Amino acid sequence: GGSLPYEIASLIKLEVLSLEKGEITGRIPSEIGTLQELRELDLDFNMLTGELPYTLGDAPKLNVIDLNSNMLTGSISVLAKVREAYFVQLHNNKFTGAIAPAIGLLGNLQVLTLHKNDL
Repeated sequence: GGSLPYEIASLIKLEVLSLEKGEITGRIPSEIGTLQELRELDLDFNMLTGELPYTLGDAPKLNVIDLNSNMLTGSISVLAKVREAYFVQLHNNKFTGAIAPAIGLLGNLQVLTLHKNDL
C-alpha cells in the first residue's frame, strides 16, 4: 500500500513503472512527466484517485499507459499530448467529459480502452 512519492522524479533512468495490484492510493504525481526514459506506466488495479497529471505528455518515450481499474477522475484530454502512445487502457475508472478529438491524431495508437467510465 501507500502512495507514489514525488521523489519518483529522481529515478532518471526508469523505463518501466509496473506496480499493478499494489494497493496504491492517492494521486499520480505530476513529477512522472520528468522521467525522460519512461516507456511504460502500469498502475492498474490500485486505488488511485484524482486526475491524470497534465505532465504525462512530457515523458517523451511513454507509449504504454495501463491505469485501468482505479478511481481516477476528470478529463482524459491530456492523452492527446502523449505522442508515442500505442497502448492505453483507462477502463473501469471515473473519467468524465468528452473524448478529445486530438486523441484521434495519435498515429501510433493501437489499443484504447475506455469502457466503464462516464465519458
